[in-house]
Amino acid sequence: MTSVLIIAQSARALAQSAVKAGWQVCAIDQFGDQDTRAAAECAVVADFADTAGVLAAGERLLEKHRSDACIVGGGLECSPALIEAFGRRLPLMGNSAGIYRQMCHPASLCALLERLGIAHPETVLEGPAPSAGWLAKRAGGSGGGHIRILGAGESPGAGYYRQRRVDGISASALFLANGRDARILGYTRHWQAKPQADAGQPYLRSGLTRWREVPSSVALQVANMVGELTEAAGLRGLCGMDFVLDQGGQVVVLEVNPRPPASFELHEGDHSLLEAHRKASAGQLEPPPPAPARMVRSAAVMYTSDPLTIAAGFTWPDWCTDIPAVGTLIGSNRPVCSVTATSTDLETAQAMVQERLLTLRSELWKPTH
Repeated sequence: MTSVLIIAQSARALAQSAVKAGWQVCAIDQFGDQDTRAAAECAVVADFADTAGVLAAGERLLEKHRSDACIVGGGLECSPALIEAFGRRLPLMGNSAGIYRQMCHPASLCALLERLGIAHPETVLEGPAPSAGWLAKRAGGSGGGHIRILGAGESPGAGYYRQRRVDGISASALFLANGRDARILGYTRHWQAKPQADAGQPYLRSGLTRWREVPSSVALQVANMVGELTEAAGLRGLCGMDFVLDQGGQVVVLEVNPRPPASFELHEGDHSLLEAHRKASAGQLEPPPPAPARMVRSAAVMYTSDPLTIAAGFTWPDWCTDIPAVGTLIGSNRPVCSVTATSTDLETAQAMVQERLLTLRSELWKPTH
């Protein structure tokens, strides 16, 4: 039986997919949610801001549990040296640390996009915004919570860069690559569930919905871009490309994620996508298992407004995932769990998620007296 070590800020989706593939799982993540622990043979919580601590947690796990490979999820984009360190211990199922350095550093990614003639926003590493219409982004950041709007004359700050804002539809493509060729597996629309964590996070990507009705002109642009990026960079395994479809119908690339993106489970049917990920990482680009044909899946993260302690005996609805452990104290503007819904169309699925978010919020913060 294949055994894998999964390292991700939230390992739940990857752990459940690995179990679906018939694999054994050890996981390191930041939350230690109930459903992550249920899927994994062993699960360890680590602070992903402390790379030495994450590496030490991995060493302790590997002393006690056999693993055949390491799967990296979201949260390590700022730490290619950590990926490199785990790659010395285990084969990486996916991309090397070198590819993370190229894809997740704004200067190197922009240089690659420029060389390939792929549309991307104007990006400047240093200096204040000369006018309105610029964003500050953290290098290697993910999820959108790190993005803020810059005022004229305002500097991004240490560890941040500025990028010209592009208005349009925020979306992403999930694709499978073998180092030479790529295959698009699906598209995702990004949206903001209300209420957001707070007004200081205007680009927080709290909602994701499978996007089935993608215009052919968009699909053609994305396929060409993904193909060129894969060939130029040697991308392998499940990857994601975030983009904005601007008002003129042009795809403008924002980021390339050289690892399974958070949206991958929206496109997973009864069979795990991680087997296709494993084969593609080894150079075999075989047809992936079929995606859910007619249904549209949607999910959103629920954030706290006020601090919350998870009470014993609370009954979580079956449409919740990433369920925190009993007794967990969650501070203000922090993720609590994910809420999901499935319908026949995008609008209905998102509306169902929004309604469920409000229902769950009222139950979790219900007065006790």
